[in-house]
Amino acid sequence: MTHVGDWINDKTLELIWKGCYEKEDLEEKITVNWVSKNQIEVKEVDYSKGKLKLSATYVFKRKETKIGNRSSPLSCFLAQRRGFSASIPNMMQC
Repeated sequence: MTHVGDWINDKTLELIWKGCYEKEDLEEKITVNWVSKNQIEVKEVDYSKGKLKLSATYVFKRKETKIGNRSSPLSCFLAQRRGFSASIPNMMQC
């Protein structure tokens, strides 16, 4: 299965995934919000049989790398986890 969703506004994308995880039916809701050109926030909420399994917020910030005394065009996002409450093993089929 793949995530499906839609843009809520020009900065927010909502996605839903339904499938099998650890031999249980699971529904995952993800909201991606572009805070600025250098930061995005991803909120994930997972439910199985109506019970909350995971609630997490991830913050991704662009970090500019430097080569010598000048900035490189290469940049990367660093993930900073807040509220991560579960490990994520491999997906399994029901």
